[in-house]
Amino acid sequence: MIKVSVLIPVWNQEKLVIRALDSFPRRDDIEIFVCDDASTDNTLAVLRKYKKDNPDLNLVVLHNKENKGFAGTFNKLIDKVSGEYFTCLGSDDYLYTEEWERVIEQLDGTDIVCFDCRKNDGTVFNVTDESKVVLCGQGLRFYRTAKLGDIKMNAQMRAGADYPYNLACIERGATHKFTGIVAAHYNFPREGSLSYLIRTGVIK
Repeated sequence: MIKVSVLIPVWNQEKLVIRALDSFPRRDDIEIFVCDDASTDNTLAVLRKYKKDNPDLNLVVLHNKENKGFAGTFNKLIDKVSGEYFTCLGSDDYLYTEEWERVIEQLDGTDIVCFDCRKNDGTVFNVTDESKVVLCGQGLRFYRTAKLGDIKMNAQMRAGADYPYNLACIERGATHKFTGIVAAHYNFPREGSLSYLIRTGVIK
C-alpha cells in the first residue's frame, strides 16, 4: 500500500533535480512522479538514466511535449496519485530525509499536515498558524488524497497558483496540524528559480 505520493514538476533542472531525488528515503510505501515540462536542456535524459540506475526508488518519469507550467503539470500528476497522502517537492529543493520520515509518522488522518523548511541563508520558514496553511507552497505539507485529491490548480496561472489551491482546500473544510519539524531545504534565493523569475517580472 502506498502511503505517500510525491509530485515533482521539473523544467531545465538537469543538475539540481538529482539532488532532490537523492534526498528521498528508499521505501516501498512511497511513489514519486516527476514530470519534465518540455525542458530545453538534458533534464529528461538525466531523469530516465536516474530511473534506470536507481531501481530501488519507486520513480515514474513523465514528459510534457509542450510546456504546461507548474500548475498544468501538477494537474497532470495529481491524476496519477495512489497514495493515502500526496505532497510536492520543488525540483531545485531537497529533503532532510530523516526529518521528512518523521513527518510521515504523523500522518494520522488529518487532511493537511504541515512542516517547516530552511532557506539558503540558514533561517527557518515556520508553518505555524492558519494563515500560512494558505500562503506557503505545496512542498511544505502533506494532503490527504481522499479529501483533497480531486482539487486542481488554475492552469492559466503561470505563478501563484498555490494560493487559490490551498484556499480551496480550506474552504472544503480540511483539517490541519503543524508538526514544527524542519524537513526540507528551500533553495531560496536562487537566480533563475521560479520565485526569482516572478520577482524580476520574467513570469507574470
